[in-house]
Amino acid sequence: MPRLLDRVSRRLQRWYNFRVIASSVAGKKGLEIGGPSHEFSKVGLIPIYPLLGSLQTSNYSQGNLWSEDTFDYILDATRLESVENGQYDFLLACHVLEHIANPLKALKEWHRVLKPHGSLLILLPDKNHTFDHRRPYTTFAHLKDDLDRNIEENDLTHLDEILALHDLERDPPAGTLAEFKERSLRNFENRALHHHVFDPKMISELFSFAGFKLLRESVDFPPNIVAFGRKLG
Repeated sequence: MPRLLDRVSRRLQRWYNFRVIASSVAGKKGLEIGGPSHEFSKVGLIPIYPLLGSLQTSNYSQGNLWSEDTFDYILDATRLESVENGQYDFLLACHVLEHIANPLKALKEWHRVLKPHGSLLILLPDKNHTFDHRRPYTTFAHLKDDLDRNIEENDLTHLDEILALHDLERDPPAGTLAEFKERSLRNFENRALHHHVFDPKMISELFSFAGFKLLRESVDFPPNIVAFGRKLG
């Protein structure tokens, strides 16, 4: 770990003393939703991959817009049916939750598969530094309503808002508005849409509702909102 700490930015070490995050994953068994993620690589913002004991991965399909890797599970993030309760010491999700139509359902499912006091590390986009900067923040009441109504992953409730406010100049791979719309209408196949826009001030409420204690949250590493917490016993 000392050599790895040398590569971690002093800024990050000041933010949360990287050792705390590192100790929650070092030599332990984890699950990553999506990935692999550059931010967790040895040259990334939070370089924890070299420390892990083991890591399994889950994605909604074998191939997607971001990766052609082979995954251990092909499951929606809200339905990890093949994963037993309390199986993992930690769970990672880097820029995943915004692509999920029912994020509270996902967080509760992630809580289920973690051991007591297991760790959750998630990165979300800070809209002020992304193509979502024109969009309003999603309210917690809206997310709770999605959970209560059991919104499925084929939901396109936010499509009109996205098409009107998405800044295509900040998202060159999306192409023209017509191309972006065509891709968006096939979102259940590609999961490219950002269904929700997360307010950093709401992260604590998200964690608490899903049964986690938020230990640290930061917007000091754009374009990321970084949140780290532990499953309550």
